[in-house]
Amino acid sequence: SIDGVDILISDQKANQEELNKIAKRNIEIRLV
Repeated sequence: SIDGVDILISDQKANQEELNKIAKRNIEIRLV
């Protein structure tokens, strides 16, 4: 169903945002 696809896409976006936050934290730790 289209709803299932929408959920998968929103989950992927949420996961990508979490990965971006982790990456930014890792970069900040390296700079310190």
